[in-house]
Amino acid sequence: MKDLEWQPAIRIVLVADGDYTVTSVAFAAGWVFAKNEHGTVAFPESQVVKVTLG
Repeated sequence: MKDLEWQPAIRIVLVADGDYTVTSVAFAAGWVFAKNEHGTVAFPESQVVKVTLG
């Protein structure tokens, strides 16, 4: 994950789980990687409705 290009972000909206608050995101190979105060998670691109950058 060190080679990912991280961008500042505020929120990810997921198909099933609603909003997910984040501090940054990165995109790679059909996945959306997200960081917040709890760590880093990855979501399949198909499950992400919207990413709010900021």
